[in-house]
Amino acid sequence: AQVTIPQETSNLPKEENLPPSPAPTMTSAKFSIQLKIMAVISFLFILTVSTIIFFASTFFRNTSELQLRDNNLRMAEIVGSKVRSDVINAVERGKHIGITLTSQGIPEEQKSVLLKTFFNADKEFIYLGIYEKKGETLVNKREVFNEDELKLTSLTEEDFHNVIIRNKDAFTEAFTGQSVLINSSPGFQEPSFAIAIPAAENGELDNILIM
Repeated sequence: AQVTIPQETSNLPKEENLPPSPAPTMTSAKFSIQLKIMAVISFLFILTVSTIIFFASTFFRNTSELQLRDNNLRMAEIVGSKVRSDVINAVERGKHIGITLTSQGIPEEQKSVLLKTFFNADKEFIYLGIYEKKGETLVNKREVFNEDELKLTSLTEEDFHNVIIRNKDAFTEAFTGQSVLINSSPGFQEPSFAIAIPAAENGELDNILIM
């Protein structure tokens, strides 16, 4: 007898019968759009923050400059007022010293005490000189140095004489009766200023005190 062996059939579908897989086009497109959106958002965020920082920095810088200028102006006014007050006081004291030094009836000891007191109170002044005018030349009649302060600097007596020579024309204006203040720093070793004060002798305005 002929025996027929049944063939085993598989429940798996054949390869040609599998449903087609969806194409990856849709996923790639969605991913690309998300990247573009993120890039645009990031760009706008960076642009916004940069703009805010720029305007904030500009405003802060302008405000700081205005405050600095205002502070500088106030400081200049304060310093200018202080310097003006010091100069006025120095001129007044200088007038008294000029009168004392040119007066014939005051003993030399009293003059020395006055000069010492002046130099102790105004250590910034190192030189005092009484000058008269002969033609176009200033002739020194008497001069005094603050020796203690002079030793603390690198200056010499000749440096002060050179200041008188360089600024002769400016100092000469004091013979008109007005005090003269000049910047004597050019050509000098240290920042300085000089004052020329009219000093009358025997009732005549023929001398000046340079300090």
